[in-house]
Amino acid sequence: MNNIIASMLKNYLKLLFITLFFISCSNNKLPEEVKELQAVIDHYRLSGDSLKYKAAIFLIKNMKTHASYSGEGLKTYDLFFETIMPLQKNASLSSKVRENKIKFIADSLGVLNATLSLKLKPDAKFIKSSYLIENIDLAFKAWRTYPWSRTNVSFEDFCRYVLPYKVYQEPIQSWRKTIMDRYNWVSDSMQNPQSLREATLLINNTVDNMFSSKIMEKLPAVSFDNLEKGRIGKCHHEVTLNIYLLRAMGIPVKWDYVPLWGNRSRGGHAWCSITDENGQLYAFSALQAPLDITTPSFLGDLDTIPWSIITNRKAPKIYRRNYEG
Repeated sequence: MNNIIASMLKNYLKLLFITLFFISCSNNKLPEEVKELQAVIDHYRLSGDSLKYKAAIFLIKNMKTHASYSGEGLKTYDLFFETIMPLQKNASLSSKVRENKIKFIADSLGVLNATLSLKLKPDAKFIKSSYLIENIDLAFKAWRTYPWSRTNVSFEDFCRYVLPYKVYQEPIQSWRKTIMDRYNWVSDSMQNPQSLREATLLINNTVDNMFSSKIMEKLPAVSFDNLEKGRIGKCHHEVTLNIYLLRAMGIPVKWDYVPLWGNRSRGGHAWCSITDENGQLYAFSALQAPLDITTPSFLGDLDTIPWSIITNRKAPKIYRRNYEG
């Protein structure tokens, strides 16, 4: 993150401290953005649910590192992804024809200029209490309802990898209920309802993983709705979409990545991972699922990086993106 954004976020950290440590202050004396955060804490302090209260504190305390893209250019993005959605669903088009049509639409709508106009805005500056409360309540519903989550996911892992209200720097929008409604059949279809692996497999097997990485490579973080419509972007866009799908269903999925390969001069990679019910790391390429949970690619090892195995690329160090920053 550049120095300007880092400075902005540091300033808004002061607002968060006010919220956390001076809750008893009169609402009339606080900036509007702090009132929104205080409303969340007050809501759960009075609810009697101590875990939801702790979860709210966790989200707000660590919000200092989070910002979202904003600006008029997002309207162009929405129109662009809405326009290309029929192309992505048209199986009769060759990849080359589809790519040319999408590039033509992007040029016609001025997507590049829209991208350049987007600015990062600290989440603490504009996030609404109603949004955070909805996110917390639905995250807890998934954690406490789905057997694979209720049985295997600790409160610490829940806060880090299920609770966050978004994945990276994409625009904020509601997403949990849409996904939970879509996959409400999963638990009834499982042989072992307590298996995080099997739940992951069933969900990822439903996803059309036709995701083009050759078009619009310079797209920044994209909203959940637009990722589903457009199906374009780099590996980090795929990871973002997959994390949304799995976290909504109470699966504590992580974002692992290599910024640069040790034996290449450019490029890195990002993928997903979970720690399963047996405590074993399971790493997998985003939106991908093998046919059987006993195959080697599904098992995953600590030193196994999806996709790099077949391309002989070496990772000097693997990083993990956490909500805490």
